[in-house]
Amino acid sequence: MRTTFTRRLALGTSAAIIGLVILACGVDEGERARSDGGCPVGETCSPHTPMGLRFRSTPLSDTIGALPTIATGGRATIGFEPIGGASLPAFEVEVEAGLDVLSAAAVDARRGTAEVAALAATSGSYLRVFAADESGLLDRVLLRAQPVARRGLRPYVGLLQSLGGPFEGGIWRYWSGAFRLTVLATLHDAEGARLVDESLTMSASVGMPDGLPSDYERAWDVYPLDVADVASFSVSVGVESFALQATSEVDEVVMLPNADEGSLLRDGFACFVARVSGVPVLGAPLMAAWEGASPAPLGGEIDAFPFQDMPCVAIPEGTGTRRLTVSGPGGVERSFDVPLVAAGAPLRAYEPSASAAGERAGG
Repeated sequence: MRTTFTRRLALGTSAAIIGLVILACGVDEGERARSDGGCPVGETCSPHTPMGLRFRSTPLSDTIGALPTIATGGRATIGFEPIGGASLPAFEVEVEAGLDVLSAAAVDARRGTAEVAALAATSGSYLRVFAADESGLLDRVLLRAQPVARRGLRPYVGLLQSLGGPFEGGIWRYWSGAFRLTVLATLHDAEGARLVDESLTMSASVGMPDGLPSDYERAWDVYPLDVADVASFSVSVGVESFALQATSEVDEVVMLPNADEGSLLRDGFACFVARVSGVPVLGAPLMAAWEGASPAPLGGEIDAFPFQDMPCVAIPEGTGTRRLTVSGPGGVERSFDVPLVAAGAPLRAYEPSASAAGERAGG
């Protein structure tokens, strides 16, 4: 007889599919069983999933890695699937104190989901998935929840990263010639760690732009905006509002941190931004030229979502440094000696997306 926890939902594999996307990413070694399907102490494990489960969470739109902490009072969707070729049997989902299961369902023969609410802060409470036939634990994973201590609003650019660093505090401007841009809301706990909350409310004083993909569904933390001929606008992130202004002036160009926390591609690119009076300006037209090469556009507006390109250049392979000159409106120009990338060095973009191995899979 197993212990009854705070909340339990029993579901069969014929349960209705819920309309939430399970993140697709390749198998990563970190997701594999560290103990060949060993069973956690105190648990009885089911033979249905001999290698355990892989868990995935509602993602932060610009960051990859382990399961993010849930914002207290918020919610996240946790997906799971067997490691190896096993099918997912009919299952039950249980959670411990501080969490609640709002809904759960089988997506198909191999995947299931559970929508989890964070009722209180917890440094780690188990989400357990059991076989409905009482054969035992399929797997378990620790979920964490913390209160929101700080909110931010940063630009979302390209399709591979957002810009953190100097943009994070929400004090930045956008180039007056921009027609469309996309912003990303960030939630942080008291230690600065990012939080996820599917229930976050976002609104803006301007509308969404034309030209969004026909199948576009706004992610919980991303908001595309129509800013054509708009001198200023505001965006609300939960209870906090951020005011942004247009500008047609810049007075310097700076290089963004090479390992910016908000970037999906961190290691192989050098990113730059124009500023005016110390305030970063999104979308200011820049040109970049490696020493001995012709200038090429850097950043600026693009036709497709998310409407602003990454103000970044790929760093060549090699040793030592190479000079890169970045110029902008009004004759602003600056040269940088950029460290080259070691040949064959992997990009951290290839890490798994917002997922973690269950404890049974992980030993």
